[in-house]
Amino acid sequence: MEITVSLIKRYIEQFQQHFGWDLLIYDHYRILAQDEDLTRLLPEYNWHLNPYCLRIKDDAGLQRRCAQLKNRFHASLRDEDTVTCVTCYCGVTELIIPIVLGGKAVCLLAATGYAGPLSPQMKSILCRRTGLSPAELDVLRAEHLPTLEPERRAVLETFLQVLAALLRSYLIEHPQLLHPGRPVASDSIQQRYVYDALDYIRSNYTRDIGIREVAAHCHVSPSYLQHLFSTYRGCGISTELRLCRLAGAAELLCTTEHSVRAIALRSGFHAVDYFSTLFGHQYGMTPLAYRRKYGRHADAT
Repeated sequence: MEITVSLIKRYIEQFQQHFGWDLLIYDHYRILAQDEDLTRLLPEYNWHLNPYCLRIKDDAGLQRRCAQLKNRFHASLRDEDTVTCVTCYCGVTELIIPIVLGGKAVCLLAATGYAGPLSPQMKSILCRRTGLSPAELDVLRAEHLPTLEPERRAVLETFLQVLAALLRSYLIEHPQLLHPGRPVASDSIQQRYVYDALDYIRSNYTRDIGIREVAAHCHVSPSYLQHLFSTYRGCGISTELRLCRLAGAAELLCTTEHSVRAIALRSGFHAVDYFSTLFGHQYGMTPLAYRRKYGRHADAT
């Protein structure tokens, strides 16, 4: 059976209507985003818009820590496409399954927004950084983080496994998404260099980094790494870095209330007008229009 985006979308929507939970699709390497049909689907599931998490991420330091831990967790995954239950330092539990192809977790699926343990020390830090009292934080958690009961967990794990299988099959049927330049052996040293560079870019794009720093991290020459990206990713490292910064800015637009100027600077751009022009070319709308359509208050507008 041919796997289509409409089939994937119907499967997600039917399940969400029945259970009312949050699904996240972490497209860590910008693989799914290269497909025109998937691009229209992804913004609905790219960002965690749970009010508890949004209140935490209003603090820039806590938001950066969340992003760093997410990147670190993704980089630590191996080739086991099994569901893992994890709880972040803010006490939010998610069920996560990687989509593994060629021995690499190319993206993640998560059923998120459930209550997990929160230490007294971390609770105190969160209250101090968010301005909430302990009682107010407890109310926010109780209102927006339901308990993950064993029966629901079993159903969610089955759903995630089926959805991961559908997306994996879709990627197999569209190999150009994995390697837009040309096919590459799944266990090749070239592939490992490319993914290592992508991990480094993803973790450091907010800084003023360039091809020499990325190549030094991978222990290869800048010219060789540039050749690998042009061959297997279909673009240069500077383009990859720019797209990563734009994706990071899109997340901040949707999950925070910071100004466009602040978001541009935090995402590694030095000029707001330049950032807005690039954002419009990439997403087909202004940063503020994107926020209104996909952000935390989208349902209210």
